[in-house]
Amino acid sequence: MKVDVTRIDRVCRLFCSVVEGIVTERALRETVGNDLSRAQFCGLQFVYLHPQCCIKDLARGLAVSHPAAVKLVERLEGKKLITRSPDEHDRRVVQLTATRTGARRAKSVIEARTEAMEAILAKSGGICADGLLDCLESFVRAALANEHDVNGVCLHCGGSHDDDCPVCQAEYALTGELRTDA
Repeated sequence: MKVDVTRIDRVCRLFCSVVEGIVTERALRETVGNDLSRAQFCGLQFVYLHPQCCIKDLARGLAVSHPAAVKLVERLEGKKLITRSPDEHDRRVVQLTATRTGARRAKSVIEARTEAMEAILAKSGGICADGLLDCLESFVRAALANEHDVNGVCLHCGGSHDDDCPVCQAEYALTGELRTDA
């Protein structure tokens, strides 16, 4: 039987759209209403997961330009979701930290996203979860051919970093070193 790669590609794009366009958007609407855009949430989530990161780290982690990261920081700071403070050792570096409100919002959206994924997996049938996880992990590992690929897809998970992550495992196979949360 011939594999329909075009259909696989289409379904993969649909899957990504479902996760970002439905699961994340729904989690945002249900927890913070229209107060945060998806881009703002991504910035807040990065700062929440990487306390004391700097704007350069944020730009790299979100794959945006430095000026775009600065604008994002200004918006999040204006909403009182993050704070900026000078680094103790180098006053030219600005460290970012989620405020209590920002941390609560980030955590609530992350939890709502997880609950939404659980509901979808339950609705699709219990057998779907393990098979989907195995399939996605294998697919991600197979796609990562070099360090550029690894760096391009890393989610920069911060405190939730897991050495069993397929990106970590792919980097280990390429370099012989386990990825830290860079």
